[in-house]
Amino acid sequence: MDRSPRIVMGRIEAEVVPGETARYTFLVGTGGTPPSAAEIGVSSDHAKFNPRWARVARSIDDQGLTEYLLEVTPVYLRRDECGSYLLYIRWAGGPAEARCELFIKPADDPAGQPEVPRRLASDAGAMTR
Repeated sequence: MDRSPRIVMGRIEAEVVPGETARYTFLVGTGGTPPSAAEIGVSSDHAKFNPRWARVARSIDDQGLTEYLLEVTPVYLRRDECGSYLLYIRWAGGPAEARCELFIKPADDPAGQPEVPRRLASDAGAMTR
């Protein structure tokens, strides 16, 4: 049986607008002492990724598998910084690595907003009568 450290993602993609939080669960199997949340690093090849957006918390320990929660909250983004970010989750104490994708869409994207009723010019005249 392979006892090498491993990271298994529960969710591999999420879509948010700036200020919202994407959440990913993952398991870390070490065959020994589970790493602390501080030993789990998050990075990206995307030049605009800010590591301060990411927070890792350990949630469950059970028989050699430990569940963690990765929360990513992108903030203070310009429209040109939105898009797809491939994230790498790594354990500092071993070769374990996993990937997930974060898609950040612009906050003013009409597809994500409720439809606003439009007033027609004929309606405006009817309202003033």
